[in-house]
Amino acid sequence: MVNQNIAPAALPSGEAAKYLGIQRATFDRLAKSVPLPGIRMGNRRVFRVEMLDRYLQAREQQAIELGEATR
Repeated sequence: MVNQNIAPAALPSGEAAKYLGIQRATFDRLAKSVPLPGIRMGNRRVFRVEMLDRYLQAREQQAIELGEATR
């Protein structure tokens, strides 16, 4: 039985896309074009939640520096 109260440390591509609030196809393109390291586990590639958070922070900082941050 899986404990539902434990947050996963890594997410498969589809769930990682949902976590970032983007479409799966967009996530797949993003994962190929930027340094967003995934980990192969069996026949699946998973992405650490910590790395997704770092990516969001870097994009946010970049948007602030470029004056593109939304208000």
